Amino acid sequence: MWLAVSSPVAAIAPDAVLTAYHAVKTQARVGPGMTVIIYGLGGLGSNAVQIAMHLGAKRILVVDRRRSAVDQAIKLGVAESDAFCLDEGKKVEEYVSTNGIYVDATIDFVSSGETFLSAQQAGKYFSSVCSSAGLIRDSMHWRLGGHGRSDRSEPNVCAYARSGESSQGTGEL
Repeated sequence: MWLAVSSPVAAIAPDAVLTAYHAVKTQARVGPGMTVIIYGLGGLGSNAVQIAMHLGAKRILVVDRRRSAVDQAIKLGVAESDAFCLDEGKKVEEYVSTNGIYVDATIDFVSSGETFLSAQQAGKYFSSVCSSAGLIRDSMHWRLGGHGRSDRSEPNVCAYARSGESSQGTGEL
């Protein structure tokens, strides 16, 4: 089936968008009204932010070391108060705890010891914690998994790409 998408969208969708979509939709099970934390705002993380918005997440918190990546997430619609630059010392897990924010899911595209620990602390007991290292926690149980793609997701990703809701800094996906 031929899909009407531009060449830039077609080049990115099979990897950065499909992997992020699988992490957000299938692994973390993000849906309307949820609060999500996304660690790492590279190609996967920045697409994950947009996909979580598309799926109706009510609040998205983001964490990255690079101020430029955090600023890009703010331009995409993340509230400035919900954007954390690790190198500036503000910790998302402390912010969540202090403000009584219930986090439904954390998605860690970095999977360093620091981000993985933060994801567990911020998500507490009943949120979903997904790590690109392949560990997924649903409620209190850990299982192996990963952000990898699922062929069943491809039609949804293509529809999302065609919707025009995604932007990778240049006005196109």
